[in-house]
Amino acid sequence: MQSLTQSIDVLFANAGVSKGPTSLSPDGLETVFATNYVGHYALITRLIPVLLETGSKDGADVRVVLTSSSVAWNVRKLDFADFRRPPVKGEGWETDPYDRSKLACLLFGMKLADHLRDRGGERIHVNIADPGIIFGTQMHLQLDITHTLPIQIYVALLNWWYGLSIAEGALTSLFLGTSPVIAKEKVTGKFYRPFGYALPHNKYPTLASNQLAEKLWDWTEDVVSNKEAELRLPS
Repeated sequence: MQSLTQSIDVLFANAGVSKGPTSLSPDGLETVFATNYVGHYALITRLIPVLLETGSKDGADVRVVLTSSSVAWNVRKLDFADFRRPPVKGEGWETDPYDRSKLACLLFGMKLADHLRDRGGERIHVNIADPGIIFGTQMHLQLDITHTLPIQIYVALLNWWYGLSIAEGALTSLFLGTSPVIAKEKVTGKFYRPFGYALPHNKYPTLASNQLAEKLWDWTEDVVSNKEAELRLPS
């Protein structure tokens, strides 16, 4: 990746699914977690030298924006064993993998901000966005449960009362990626909800601690580094 570009000014990490085509990825990770979190970790951490180089230039203002969600509050326990096993039907909720992946994105953003700051990246602003409740993408329809009548009624009511359009859902991420306020106030490692509201840390999900963020970082680095080593092995 580093050979493809010499500078990065804004990076949005927004790719995601609510359910994968298979339970496990080719690398043996739970698919939703692999797509929504591990892929972003692998991409962004391998671009850290480019981000630091860009951030070292005069007048630099580099932004990294990760997408989390209000569903991060649903996670009561983060069992790392779940990252390597397929969801079991009837065990927990069908939305559990998505919820875990969005908590992981929040934890990653918190740790990444500290990591870059410690390496001299004071002008790299890493923040995390909750876009709000958006059904217009129809990503929720990947879940089997959304095709049952009770959930369809629930979704309709939730959308009527709290739902945002796709354009409105993009506003918080765009604010974090473009607003001069972020650079002026040196904002990094913060969690924002619609529209551009910075949550105080005591309002974060209960599990969103610096200790868990560091543990998740170390676990993910081992996974990604081992895969890199495997790909470098001679055939």
